[in-house]
Amino acid sequence: STPNSASPFGAVMGFSGTASYTANDLTLECYGAVPNQFGIFYYGAGNAQVPFGNGYRCVGPGGVGLFRFSPVSTGVLGVGIWNLDIQSPPQASGQITDFSTWTFQFWYRDPAAGGAYFNLSDGLEITFCP
Repeated sequence: STPNSASPFGAVMGFSGTASYTANDLTLECYGAVPNQFGIFYYGAGNAQVPFGNGYRCVGPGGVGLFRFSPVSTGVLGVGIWNLDIQSPPQASGQITDFSTWTFQFWYRDPAAGGAYFNLSDGLEITFCP
C-alpha cells in the first residue's frame, strides 16, 4: 500500500467471516481509502507487484484472468465493503473452489492526490477451505 491523499499509511485490506466455501460468509473490507469516492474490489489467482496508478497492483491473473465486482462507495470513513458470494462469480473462470487460493485488492479513486488520480490497497491472499 502507498500513501494516498487521506492517509499517510494508504489503504489496507481485511476481511470478516471465514474462508469456508460451504459457509459462504466472507466479507472483503478495505480501510484507509479516500472518503466519499468509488472503488472496485477485484481478484486473481496470482500475485504481482506492478506500478499502477499511484500505487502497486498486487493481483496477478495467474493464468485465468482478473475479475472485478461492482463499484462501491467508500463513504465518509473511507471504507469499502463487499459481501463475497462465492457461488456467484463475476465470470465462470473466476469460480472460487475448495482449496483454491486467490489474491484480492481494492482499486479506488483519489482525485486530490494528482498523478493518475487513483490508488490501490495492499493485497490480501486467501486460501479457501471446505
